[in-house]
Amino acid sequence: MRAALLVLFVLAGCSGPVPMRPDGGFLLMLPEEPSRTGSTGGGGAGGGTALADAGSVTSTKGVCTNTVEFPADLGRSCGAGSNQPLCVVQSQSGCGTGTRCVWDEAAPTTSRAYCTVGCTPGDATTCPTGWDCLQQGCSNGPQTVCARRTASRCTSVTEFGTGRIVISSGLAAADVSVVGVLQGTTLRVFVMRQATVIRELTSVPDVTVNPRALASFGREAWWSMAPKLVRVTESGVETFTTPGVAEYELAASNGTTVSFAGLNASRLPVIATYRSGVFASSQTTSTVMNRFAMGVLADGSVAGECVLSRSRTELCVTNDFVTATNVALPAGAAMPERDWSISGSSATDFTIVTADAVVRRFRNGQWTSDTLPASDTRAVLQEVGLDRYLVRFGVADGGVVPSSLYRETPSCWRKLSGNTTVYSGSLPNRHGYYSTGQQWCDVPLPF
Repeated sequence: MRAALLVLFVLAGCSGPVPMRPDGGFLLMLPEEPSRTGSTGGGGAGGGTALADAGSVTSTKGVCTNTVEFPADLGRSCGAGSNQPLCVVQSQSGCGTGTRCVWDEAAPTTSRAYCTVGCTPGDATTCPTGWDCLQQGCSNGPQTVCARRTASRCTSVTEFGTGRIVISSGLAAADVSVVGVLQGTTLRVFVMRQATVIRELTSVPDVTVNPRALASFGREAWWSMAPKLVRVTESGVETFTTPGVAEYELAASNGTTVSFAGLNASRLPVIATYRSGVFASSQTTSTVMNRFAMGVLADGSVAGECVLSRSRTELCVTNDFVTATNVALPAGAAMPERDWSISGSSATDFTIVTADAVVRRFRNGQWTSDTLPASDTRAVLQEVGLDRYLVRFGVADGGVVPSSLYRETPSCWRKLSGNTTVYSGSLPNRHGYYSTGQQWCDVPLPF
């Protein structure tokens, strides 16, 4: 969703604290079979033509039966030490049942201690993706253990030396990121490919609040810097001032016009549009959608809460925030109170996670549900390029922290190891990016 969840969920598995992306971006849309239909109806974001539930299929994809399940604390930092390149520390108790603490000096950048397991050389299933089965140099524990293959690579960026990274957006069609670095009240905007600055675009003065990413469409990104809206491409930046509007919430596009919804100083809804270089805004009778209960689809439309009816058994799809199409959920399904997980290619092809942590797909009027274990209390979707992940909560841990991660394959969901992390805002080159202070990090994803 690139109008996105504001919390970045990270699974345990780093030898130190993992920085959070400052813009809070979460999902990259799935560019699958784009086919869009115009919204119908009118009057408000909750009005329009209701689509009856055309039928439901109770099961589609389940969990792969040949998935190797590694211990949940695999990769967790255990804080030990040794003078050997790879050494199991018998006395360290920071790892749970089934794992041992290993000190690894073979990393390309720094020494690390983390929880690991024994393995069988030559058997690719005994270590998770991104790990190697190597011989250790101490007498404790198994002779061969799973060792991390790579480390996160962070680069100190000279151009960022006097500021801090406050926002970034991936431009998928250009395979670059646009990055905002705040120096005092001036935002410097850069174009980056991986950890390399390609060019500086411009500076935006008088930025008094942190910018927030609204959405990205192909080769452009829209940022909110109340009361300004900013359009960023790999070649330029345009700033639009919208008097009386405290902050715009989200963006949608029908291919030629980008629409925004916001509230003015009197808390009345305002719709703003951008087309052919011209930006305009006006008060409307439509109700502004809640950014915590919506998702931007790949065709530029928005799916989310039907704000007039406040119904949890249907959702609405719009590409202008004025007209909308209502889609009924299958019997027994309801939407969460907030932090909805919605993604997909179009108004007729998208996926949601309902309040019961079930993955439900709506395609051409038909709902299907994936058969995952029912012990979850919550789950969210996360997409990177063409790949879709499911982060699950509530399995034997009360939903306190993310508990398991699955990657979708054509036939099933494959469980990934407990140390695996998928980062937000990733581009189709299958690398995740996050920033910390004046550094930019290129994080290999688990493939």
